[in-house]
Amino acid sequence: MNGAATLEPVGPTSATPAAGLARAFALNAVAPIWLLGFFLRRARGRRVRVVDVSSGAARRAYAGWSAYCATKAALRMAGEVVGEEARAFAPGTALPVDLALVSYEPGVVDTEMQEAVRGALAEAFPQVGRFLDLHASGKLHPPSRPAREIADLLESDGLPPFSERRLGG
Repeated sequence: MNGAATLEPVGPTSATPAAGLARAFALNAVAPIWLLGFFLRRARGRRVRVVDVSSGAARRAYAGWSAYCATKAALRMAGEVVGEEARAFAPGTALPVDLALVSYEPGVVDTEMQEAVRGALAEAFPQVGRFLDLHASGKLHPPSRPAREIADLLESDGLPPFSERRLGG
């Protein structure tokens, strides 16, 4: 499972420092993509299940989250590429024979990252009110709910080389 991520830097793209952007790409995209390749090289001929923890931000733009949205989209696309590679290369050559990579969107989960989102200034993240409202109305998912679904996906058979799932779906 690839699940590490950072929201930082948060704020207008025009104020995003290069070092912060590089750090976000390194943690959210480069490291999980490289680790996936490393793992796949060693798993030829084996059954492999990978779940990349995605986000609605991989598909939807949020003002102030250029780094987070772009890196989550990059990780999602890398998963799609691996799925295409599973179809394009002869089984067992470039990839494991039985590969399933799932890009999983857990929804809005009550985590430390959500605390950071709710602590953002509206000047840096204009949609902060939406996340404050979700928390105040008790609409955040407990971490155990997506954790159960991820565990089930990691044990699943019959999945295509690449697929996408959302919490509860």
